[in-house]
Amino acid sequence: MRLSIIPLLLATCRAGTLSFLPDEPQLTFAYSTPKPNDKNWVGVYRASHGGPVEEKFVEESLAWSYATRGNGTVRVEGKTLTPGEYTAFFLARDGYEWLAEPVNVSVAFAKGPVRFVVEEVVGRNVRVGEAFEMKVGGFRAGGGKGEGVFSKVDGDEWVNVSREGVVFGTAGEVGTGEVVVDVAVGKSSARIKVRIPVKPAGGLLVEQLGVMSWNLWHGGTQVKGYHEKQLRFLAGSGADVVGLQETTGGHAARLGEALGWYSWQGPMSVGAVSRYPIVDAGTAAGERAGWVRVDVGGREVVVWIVHLGYDPYGPYDFCFDNMTVVEVMVREGESGRTGQIKEVVSSMGEDLKGKRPVFLVGDFNAPSHLDWVDGLEGEHCGQGLVRWPTSVEPTEVGGMVDSFRTVHPDPKDRPGVTWSPVFVENEGRREPMDRIDFVYFRPREGVKVLGSEELVVGEPRPIPGHGENDWTSDHKAVLTVFSLGNGLGGRGRSPSQIPSFIISPPPASNTTSESHPTDADGGTDSETKPPLTEKPPVRYCFRVQVEKIPGPPLGRSITLANDFMQRNFDREFFWDLDYCYMPTNIGGEGKAWMLIDVEKNATPSPRNEDVKLQVFRVNVVEEVIDYREVHYSDIRHFTSMFLWGGRGKRAERQAEAK
Repeated sequence: MRLSIIPLLLATCRAGTLSFLPDEPQLTFAYSTPKPNDKNWVGVYRASHGGPVEEKFVEESLAWSYATRGNGTVRVEGKTLTPGEYTAFFLARDGYEWLAEPVNVSVAFAKGPVRFVVEEVVGRNVRVGEAFEMKVGGFRAGGGKGEGVFSKVDGDEWVNVSREGVVFGTAGEVGTGEVVVDVAVGKSSARIKVRIPVKPAGGLLVEQLGVMSWNLWHGGTQVKGYHEKQLRFLAGSGADVVGLQETTGGHAARLGEALGWYSWQGPMSVGAVSRYPIVDAGTAAGERAGWVRVDVGGREVVVWIVHLGYDPYGPYDFCFDNMTVVEVMVREGESGRTGQIKEVVSSMGEDLKGKRPVFLVGDFNAPSHLDWVDGLEGEHCGQGLVRWPTSVEPTEVGGMVDSFRTVHPDPKDRPGVTWSPVFVENEGRREPMDRIDFVYFRPREGVKVLGSEELVVGEPRPIPGHGENDWTSDHKAVLTVFSLGNGLGGRGRSPSQIPSFIISPPPASNTTSESHPTDADGGTDSETKPPLTEKPPVRYCFRVQVEKIPGPPLGRSITLANDFMQRNFDREFFWDLDYCYMPTNIGGEGKAWMLIDVEKNATPSPRNEDVKLQVFRVNVVEEVIDYREVHYSDIRHFTSMFLWGGRGKRAERQAEAK
């Protein structure tokens, strides 16, 4: 890489000097000072932030080396620096007092034709009539030291592109705005497509939020080409807010800048990047944890991020040293994890009591009591139930829910292992495989889990052959997609715009099959409401209401859909909440169907309850376009199938009840 340097300040009141030697390898600086010391040093920081601009610590340097003499040269290892602007500081005695004026360092792109890391990227949601802005220059690669000139090639009229690579404009009609951006460097050029979801004016901006936890593994630097690989993964992951661990060295800021997102770089391991604005942030638990408050279109969510202590490690104690549960629990305390998670949950108190959606993500460096259960001793070195404090504290004390186990309740069928895709052996022994990365959430009205997965790219080769992996971490990531509204616009819509049956509470009186004409299958079928519009459906939804006994989760539900919906749903769910699915080809021809199979829990009493099943569809402007309601009386299990043909005509319904 080629580096150029420009003095930050021409006039100086410092006695020392710092300059760059461009023809020398790496980052080579000449320096002088009347105050030589064995602990004087040169540190390199991102130009945009992180440096000790007020001669105080802000963030760890990205690269550094001691400069001990009165004058001389020093080489700073800069191989991990990605193309961009940096600042070098000459600092005194392992501290942050300036010995010379800082200088700017520009790291050029790799030689060769210019290109984009990805072919297509999706921006944040925007409402009709609102301003949109997103930088795409961070996806550029190649082109050497030449300046890139960006321009619009094609796309919607309202979308513009600046010379510097900023996509901007005032959103037009509801749908998806698109623009094709070209970057030219010398005789080479490349293109990228930007897609912008446009929502109705005055409506809910963000209906679904992807929340991810990802340990970067020393920022990703253990794998070649980590920066581009991380960008490709994040840009295509569907995540909206990512809680990061092992970001020391400005890696959260690096990723946020390249993605055109917002970022928060914590002082130690944790950080965050977000598609939507981060309006506040802070730390807790001795900086083992941090939090960000994110504005999602006038509403706010809070995401807490943790990276708990790693040594001693509980599964090693069980599997390698044959310790008892009591001994392991003592060592959990010695690791610092127990105290750290207690402090984090305590620090979350106001958020847990408040009304904002709140999430807790991170690398907990310990398994879950929901995974180490009786019956899985063979997977856990002979141990059955172990109540790991790091999972008990968030759930039983903090009242949070493990989102992955909400979707995949059986640890035997879906272990969800996140540690480790690359560490598979440990001194000739099998490395214990566990789920130690989590996305927790506090139940709130309208906040529902739509899906949760552990993620990895490609087939990572284990250490020591990991250097060329497509996956840049030693952990898998965890992504959970949440619904933030009630499926019909939430606080972003006026109640008068929503049919009353969607937002009204269950009726006070019991409704049974005796009060309605009854189908032959035992279900009572109400009339179908006529379509309100010809606009095609975008979501297929169902809700189950109890008629006699309100309260606990309803039980098991298996909802399947045909290939054009491509959604599977197998989990516990809650009374009176909407569960919606988005087809993969909105408005396409052919039939769509939902198969809903419900078996109710016996709690709070063994007697059966009457239930009401509602199935409806919602179009692009948040209108219900058809609606079916079926009542089941005094049953514990029922199955219903709903079919639609073409662009919204419901063909038939089949149901059976027990």
